[in-house]
Amino acid sequence: MRLGLWLPRMSYLRVLGPVAAVARLRGWDVVAFCPKGGPKSDAAGQRAAVSRQIGGAAVVVEGATEATAAIRSWRPKAILSASVKVEDWVHVVMGETRDTCLWGAVGYLQEEIVWTLMEGPRVLRIWDFVTTGSEQGRDQLAAHYPLMCVGDDIKRKLVVTGYPPLDTFHSLTREACRAKFGIKPDERVILFIPAARPWGLSWWRRAAFDGPLAWAAPALGVPSYRRVVAAVIRYAHRHSARIIMKTRAKNQDPAWLDTAFSQVVGDESWYPHTTLELLKAADLYIGIASATAVEAAAAGVPSLHIFTWPDVANVPAYVPFRKEFFHESLLWHPRLQADRDPRLLEDWAEGAEWQSSNPRPAERVIRPMCGTVDGLASDRVMDAVEARV
Repeated sequence: MRLGLWLPRMSYLRVLGPVAAVARLRGWDVVAFCPKGGPKSDAAGQRAAVSRQIGGAAVVVEGATEATAAIRSWRPKAILSASVKVEDWVHVVMGETRDTCLWGAVGYLQEEIVWTLMEGPRVLRIWDFVTTGSEQGRDQLAAHYPLMCVGDDIKRKLVVTGYPPLDTFHSLTREACRAKFGIKPDERVILFIPAARPWGLSWWRRAAFDGPLAWAAPALGVPSYRRVVAAVIRYAHRHSARIIMKTRAKNQDPAWLDTAFSQVVGDESWYPHTTLELLKAADLYIGIASATAVEAAAAGVPSLHIFTWPDVANVPAYVPFRKEFFHESLLWHPRLQADRDPRLLEDWAEGAEWQSSNPRPAERVIRPMCGTVDGLASDRVMDAVEARV
């Protein structure tokens, strides 16, 4: 049998790469369909890399007619996407090919929940099934909709599998990852990952963080990007630690940020993903509060999460989920609330001891969002596929 991957973006390999590996072990062939033309559709231009990372063919398609013809030619039994949100023309392709294959979406750190909250349960209905990390997340989403029939539909559509990218940790060793990035065995390393600014951030807050109002940030009582970076560097120097900054294309980081650190690493590999390799190699992870906290906890690396804007600046309907799955689970703990008092940055940089342990067991803080973290999430995704073909 053949498994298809709907792969407009290289970043989807972070989720689909582990699933493809399990599929091959089960005797499936794998083919990636790489549509081009979208604003972030970069996979079509990297066919060789896609083919190498999935262990199968990569086919570039453009438009519904060409994509439908390619799918009918390759005849996959199932096609998996790493997002429930696809362009409208892809809905046409799904309708034209559903007689020969099923379509599934593999959940990505509750991205499937965010899109459902933003666009309603209809975003799930076009799929034969959608995976999600945990029963707790699935049930909270279902409870968000008061009509019992809608909640029941959500529970039927969402298949709990865990989070496939975390499976990758079982094949990574700290020694190999440190060697890859030139880290000496006795060297103390901080991994710093800045975060994309949330879409709901007010214009003045964005301008004060890293824009034309950055000079006024102290008077406004809010942190600036440069102030955060200066604190991280000062903390590292005090503890004789080397900093590696991991960039992400979606962050749109300012040019000066690259010059602030001696080692800056981009996305060198999607499977295994560079961020996971760096987390495995690091002694401490520091980031502007983001979902990278999940992967840091899974890697077992001590973490500090810096808050630079109010939590409500994110998708409003998702705020209760963030409260439960990031705050109440203590996933974002310890945290530095620079959004409430920027002076805490200097206090931490000048006085904090070296953080050498996690305050809570990783399994406890990850489970509410990702369910069981046992290296078998990708197997459960393929179980869902095989139960339906």
